[in-house]
Amino acid sequence: MAILHRSTTLAAANVAAFACCLGVVTALPAWAGATRVVANVDAAHRQAPHIVLSQIKRTFTRDWWLSLAAAVLGVLGAASFLSVGAYLSGTTRIVGLAVLAVVYLLGAVLLANYVRAAGTLPMPATRAQVMTETMRRILEYPGRAVGSTLLMLLCAPLWLVAPLAIAFGIILPIGLAHLVWRRIEVGVGDDDELWNDAREDSAGAGEDF
Repeated sequence: MAILHRSTTLAAANVAAFACCLGVVTALPAWAGATRVVANVDAAHRQAPHIVLSQIKRTFTRDWWLSLAAAVLGVLGAASFLSVGAYLSGTTRIVGLAVLAVVYLLGAVLLANYVRAAGTLPMPATRAQVMTETMRRILEYPGRAVGSTLLMLLCAPLWLVAPLAIAFGIILPIGLAHLVWRRIEVGVGDDDELWNDAREDSAGAGEDF
């Protein structure tokens, strides 16, 4: 029964996050909200969509510009790789692709770890606090920071197939990253301060109905 509850919770979080990602500027808060659900899936039971929406509501003004930056980074990355592959050849092409891979991987590491920090710190955390936590993760645990990002990027093909993206295209990469981080984040999902804001918003949403 517990497995069924967790599966439905994760599926609900994925659908909510996917729908919110369509707004582009709400993408990063949506991923952070899904991260918050995965951090303690048992506590999020029946509240997953509200938690994702609460994350967006509480952090939109803080993180919308990073959502836009991530979208621009993705478009520029795809265009850059296609251009180098099409117009360069031989060793020059290999070097160009390698340089681009390193540059965009660094950007992806920063964004992925910002999402992880935003989804595991209390929602009212300031941008400076989230960025400080992001850099702490990258500098103290570079292997985990890069490894978790690579695992998330490996799931990128899922985002190109709508049924798969809707079903688990967001929760799967977040879940893989969670497996990398969970051993050094013991108790993060049980932090009352972390969850109270989401619970209050969920209760308020319930009263509205």
